[in-house]
Amino acid sequence: MAELINPNRFVDSIIQGSAAPQEKNPVVISTGDESPSAMGGLAALGATIIGATAIGRKIPAIRNLFKREPVSQFKNPIVETTKPSFTGNLPTATGQAQELVTTSKALTIPKSKYGEVADIPFTQGKGYAANPLDNPLVGHASYDRVLEAPFEKAPAQEWIKWLSSADSGQLKVPSGTLAGVSRQVQKEELADLNLLTQQGKEVNGGFLKSAMDEGLEVDRETLLKFIKNSPLNHIKPMVKVAPGNIMEDVASLVNDLRPVQNKLTAELKVPAGTLPQTKQSLEAIEESYADIMSKLQDLSYKGITSNSALSASDIKAVQQGLLNIGKQDPELAEVTKNALVKFNRVTGVYNNRASPIAQEGFYTNLDRTSGLPRHKQAQNGAYDIMAGENFTEKVFLYDSKIPNVSRDRFSYVGQSPHFNSKKELFFVRYDDLPNPKLGGRHIRVSEAQSDLHQPATSANKNRREEFFKNRINPFNAEGTLDIYKKQINDLREQIRPYTEVGRGVAGFTKQQAQDFNRLNYKIKQLEKSALNSIINKGALDSTTYGPLGFSFNDYIIKDLMRTMAKRNINHISIVPSSINGNIKNFQPDKFGNEVNYGLMKGNRFIPETKLDKKTGKQIKTGKYVESSKYSILNDSLNRIAKQYGAKFDLQPMPKSNPNKPFKVIQIFDSKNNNDFKQAVESGRAHYTHKRGNHYLYEDHVAAADTQEQADLIAKAYNSSSSARGDVMVKQLSPDSPQNYEMVPTLSASSEVLKKFLLPFKAYMFEGGFVDKTNIFKSIV
Repeated sequence: MAELINPNRFVDSIIQGSAAPQEKNPVVISTGDESPSAMGGLAALGATIIGATAIGRKIPAIRNLFKREPVSQFKNPIVETTKPSFTGNLPTATGQAQELVTTSKALTIPKSKYGEVADIPFTQGKGYAANPLDNPLVGHASYDRVLEAPFEKAPAQEWIKWLSSADSGQLKVPSGTLAGVSRQVQKEELADLNLLTQQGKEVNGGFLKSAMDEGLEVDRETLLKFIKNSPLNHIKPMVKVAPGNIMEDVASLVNDLRPVQNKLTAELKVPAGTLPQTKQSLEAIEESYADIMSKLQDLSYKGITSNSALSASDIKAVQQGLLNIGKQDPELAEVTKNALVKFNRVTGVYNNRASPIAQEGFYTNLDRTSGLPRHKQAQNGAYDIMAGENFTEKVFLYDSKIPNVSRDRFSYVGQSPHFNSKKELFFVRYDDLPNPKLGGRHIRVSEAQSDLHQPATSANKNRREEFFKNRINPFNAEGTLDIYKKQINDLREQIRPYTEVGRGVAGFTKQQAQDFNRLNYKIKQLEKSALNSIINKGALDSTTYGPLGFSFNDYIIKDLMRTMAKRNINHISIVPSSINGNIKNFQPDKFGNEVNYGLMKGNRFIPETKLDKKTGKQIKTGKYVESSKYSILNDSLNRIAKQYGAKFDLQPMPKSNPNKPFKVIQIFDSKNNNDFKQAVESGRAHYTHKRGNHYLYEDHVAAADTQEQADLIAKAYNSSSSARGDVMVKQLSPDSPQNYEMVPTLSASSEVLKKFLLPFKAYMFEGGFVDKTNIFKSIV
């Protein structure tokens, strides 16, 4: 009698890494053109290839996919099929009749589950936290869209239609507290989830594309699992803050030690022999004071040229000098004691480089082996505007194992990441200053970019091609395998009653034998497809794919909005490239700065075109002109301002602390700086005033309370490598126009700031959570 083949033996052989078992004279009853038995040879060949290599043993997904389900004993086995099937009765070994395959269970009634999240969208149904600081920065519009689908299970093609039709700005919450909130599902969100990638209307990748090609049905829970595993859930901001301004804080000790200077000056005028102190004591005080002033200048210089910790020897020298003065003259002891306390606080805080900010991690520059990022450049680079306070660097990392990537790292094309972490997605640098003109404090964003994503828009063709060649999405790559596993397990349930019959295939009716062979054939087909899927994917060495490849700037802006709310800062500006990179490091052939940061009015530069009379088409002239559109970062600010009821227009941004009257200013002069001249004349750089036929720009390096403090900073800065022009000290009143630049600025009231602590949508083009100004009135 022909042997009844256990459908799990094929799987067992692969798990063990051996060749597939050979079937002995399988009974096949053909019903026409179909040849289920043909699969036997193909499956055996596939298993032999896999078993002969190390792939079958090394890829964990194979073991997980084909993990055998525990076999239960069925008294009345019920097998669910998509169509009713006539099988008849088959005598068992005990002679008792048993129904092997029954008609299908009642189909699930199609029902939308959108009501579960109607009033709490984009939070995966979890709702809002009692403490706004605990609310998520992002949410998933796709989660709600899947929940509101009118079916529990559908062919992949139907899911594609359902999700694609949600990419519309007209899709909004119809009623309730959040009436008017957009429910649009962006293509980028579906791509990052590895659910679906589209080029225009063409579907060209993702799990649903694979499932559609295989003719698979997909259930709601599988898609929700994808969204819950979103890579966005593993983005972690790491923050380094240098509170205050080390140059200005150190220099302020000059003013605190003025009593020492006054006493030295006064006693030097007293006739010899009448001094209240010995000459030796006076000389010791004078020597210590001179040493302190020298070290303060050195520390100020290091604060300008380096973002590393101040040396212990320099700190100790100042501490020792202050102690010596106090010992030599009891009248100065209180002065030096207070100066010592202040100096220890300033240098201690600076060296720690951290200030607590709720819900965010921190890093230092001290330990590269700790797994935390370390900045590779000095903070006085071409994009770091000077004279600010609370200088902050924030880097966004993928804070988890990068799935399906053997080296667990991203691949960076053209340059290494700024913070020496191969899991860096993007970063931002900013500081803040008081703004007497507007009231409160003002954030100035000097740089925001992604070293991982930047090559996608590179002018270098080879760099772009290399980036896209390696842009393989490693996230949620096991989704197709999950579907295969579900389908295989469903088929195993259907075939199990046949395998539990005691007399084997020979005892089947013709119809039962056909059903059995079809089920067996389907199982092997799915196993083959699943194994091919594993082999074809394998494990990537590294990848240029990271989430938010096209909207990371929006994400950064949303994070900055939350920073404003946490720190209770009411104003924020993107520092124009015209007063930053294009003055300090002008590159005529690079226009990324203008596209990202914008010119003085916040507008971007675009290629100039003209009409070709012969072809009737617009052609590029090779020149660039100012566009009416905002730069990318300013566009995000503008959209959020409209949605939340904030103000966005040209307003004064401070160049240094207006409340400190003595300014240390670096002069950029086109007379001896041809790059600056070219930048101004091309409309890409700003200038303060014109002298004859050349341009000058006054860049604020620092601000001080006294002339002596400013002189110390100026001397330190002038001797540093950062100095690119003449350095001078100028006194300005707080309301002087020379303290400010008019740039696009978002200003938010305290009530609007509260809204920035509510959840943001990750991929929405609008940039924020709501479409209407007063949407959160009842919540806030």
